[in-house]
Amino acid sequence: MTAVAKDPEKPAAPERPKFAPPPRSGPGGGGPFGGGMGMPAEKSMNFGPSARRLLRRMKPERLGLIMVIALGTISVVLTVLGPKILGNATNIIFDGVVSKQLPAGITQEQAVNAARAAGNETYANLLSAMTLTPGQGIDFQALGRVLMLVLLLYVLRRCSATCRATSSTASSSAPSSNCGPRSRTS
Repeated sequence: MTAVAKDPEKPAAPERPKFAPPPRSGPGGGGPFGGGMGMPAEKSMNFGPSARRLLRRMKPERLGLIMVIALGTISVVLTVLGPKILGNATNIIFDGVVSKQLPAGITQEQAVNAARAAGNETYANLLSAMTLTPGQGIDFQALGRVLMLVLLLYVLRRCSATCRATSSTASSSAPSSNCGPRSRTS
């Protein structure tokens, strides 16, 4: 490959090949899923100037880009928190089922001590790690609060994902519908 300099003081970037290699056929080549498998990805010959040019070109879309990144981050956080909080609802149900099986009128500590005295150490450890009210069942008020919180998280996550998709795919002439104002320059 040769480099052609237009300005003698400024070195020119290396030239790209004029022709691409012929498409491969057979296993691993061609087709919608096999094209380019096994071949190294083409690397940028001068990444720095290309990256700066890309950032300059994206300057009018800076707000949208920041919004997409922020909404994507929020969506991921809410996706992680949802199952964790839903696990608390499962714990409330399990604690209620175990509490109902214990005799009413005793404390959790007495139930743990009775299990240890009977030689059932594993069950005693299980009881000591739980939040129990012996004789009572599931605390439906606490369960309702946790489930409402999980529902709220999933709705927020869905809104975040929808706004992110809308803001990243909206055309420059049509602003996004209900994800807040967008500034566009023509």
